[in-house]
Amino acid sequence: MKLKALIVALALMFGLTVNSASAQTYSFTTKLIDTYRGANGGLFYDGPVIQSDLFISFQNGLYGDLWVSRGGKAGWMDEFDSEVDYNAGWANNILDLGVMYIDVSTLAASDVFQLYTKLSTREFQGGLRGRFVVEHYLAMSGNDPARGTITRLHVMQSRVLGRGSLDWKLGAFYDTGAFGFAEGTVGEGEVSLLYNMGRLSVGPLVKCTAPISLSRDDGRESGCAFGIVIKPTF
Repeated sequence: MKLKALIVALALMFGLTVNSASAQTYSFTTKLIDTYRGANGGLFYDGPVIQSDLFISFQNGLYGDLWVSRGGKAGWMDEFDSEVDYNAGWANNILDLGVMYIDVSTLAASDVFQLYTKLSTREFQGGLRGRFVVEHYLAMSGNDPARGTITRLHVMQSRVLGRGSLDWKLGAFYDTGAFGFAEGTVGEGEVSLLYNMGRLSVGPLVKCTAPISLSRDDGRESGCAFGIVIKPTF
């Protein structure tokens, strides 16, 4: 099952390149953050982590993405070493549909297959947008980590400030118990401020989560991850 899912994800990304090779755009981003907080607000790694993202999109709306997170031998399940996410989907200005294969090098849990849908509003006055996201997670072997769905609701904005850019989002998500964590609601927010130095943008990043209501104590606590973002321009 793991091998089949990985092959499907890679085939999708290869298919995007073949079908739309004449109209692609690339972006690459690297982040150095002090802790790795996962998609559900859990502390997956309590130490510095380098996370890099290579994204390719095409004029017809198809895209592929490769995301890599690298830490040390500690943290989530005491075995977390690295994570590689293979992602493919289709998007326009409003709707985003895709699949992701989460490959974790840990002996305590299997890889994860994710299906997701993102629905965004058009920009309001001042550049504000709303976003509704549904993410469904499936373990690739047995049921560890536990399957579950996370539903997110965000308000977000992107603004140009002179030679810089400010991006932020604020909202909350409802977790049905993905990855074996408790059912409940968690608040989350993220802000980055990048300064454009020509072909390179650099700036600080802050990501925070805070449990609002959980069915049981699962170790999730309020906290923030701080980091530096480096984004070259091709």
